[in-house]
Amino acid sequence: VSSIQTRWDDLEASLGIEVDARVISALYADDATLDRIFRHAGFDVPTPVTESWRYSVISGLLWARGHALRANLLPLYTPYASDIVETEKLLLSHLLTPNEEAIEGNSADWFRLAEKKLVMTGRVAIRLPTTELAKVREIYGRLMLEPIHLEYLNFYVRSIGVRRTSNAIELLFELPEQ
Repeated sequence: VSSIQTRWDDLEASLGIEVDARVISALYADDATLDRIFRHAGFDVPTPVTESWRYSVISGLLWARGHALRANLLPLYTPYASDIVETEKLLLSHLLTPNEEAIEGNSADWFRLAEKKLVMTGRVAIRLPTTELAKVREIYGRLMLEPIHLEYLNFYVRSIGVRRTSNAIELLFELPEQ
């Protein structure tokens, strides 16, 4: 991911424009390096490996930036103006999006619960005590390599963040464009 990020920065610098994360994901979707890295780390890679799987994994690992973040404004209707006013979406996000109840990552059925939550809401938080951080690899590997079955489609989740408290971390995932 670090080398992709560096190449992304270099590409933007050489072109003098912002390059969308989806373009970078598409550029590296046919690179088998990702397969070797995942196998070396002990993860099972789906067989046959497809470009769409690599694209999903790469886009899940890359953070959106630039236009992708700025383009999503929150429309706000007001009866006192003829046009809809647009405001920064993050300004009210804590009021509009309640924190989801986290699933305990050290429970035996965490994956089944996470899959159920992803199908129902499109998002999931998985909590681990800071004493069990070795399980982070298992959680990321399983959620990002195994598709979530939603009706007749398979979706690969993407990581959207990590929250840390004094005695735990929460790993945040979502289904892209469900």
